[in-house]
Amino acid sequence: MPAVATCAPAAALQLAAARVVALAVKQKLPSTAGVILCYLVAVKLLILYRPNSEHETDVESYVRDFQHRYEIGRKIELVSMNTRDGAATASLYDIVAYPAILVLGDDGSLVSFWQGMPLPLMDEVAGFAHSASSTQW
Repeated sequence: MPAVATCAPAAALQLAAARVVALAVKQKLPSTAGVILCYLVAVKLLILYRPNSEHETDVESYVRDFQHRYEIGRKIELVSMNTRDGAATASLYDIVAYPAILVLGDDGSLVSFWQGMPLPLMDEVAGFAHSASSTQW
């Protein structure tokens, strides 16, 4: 069974869908042909932490190693708990232990999170970020 697949940013989903359907019609694919559309949503990775704490070195090493290991353009944003934004983010997601790693969906929804030490495995965080960033329709 032939299949047509395309991936596009969320903003271009309608255009991609129209092109895939047009391609399927033009090539006269049978009705049993599978048409798969997927789009990427913006996933945000945050680490809430306190600079100048005993965990600062561990957090910065984790971020550096994560970005080196997963060179896919995914960036972890460090958010200081000593700022208004950091305190507001912690309050919004009911974070009470630090450091905390948050995986947020494109709408700001909490996909997954980890609080306190030890920090989670990088593969686990990357897995949640990947599963949240790919949606099949």
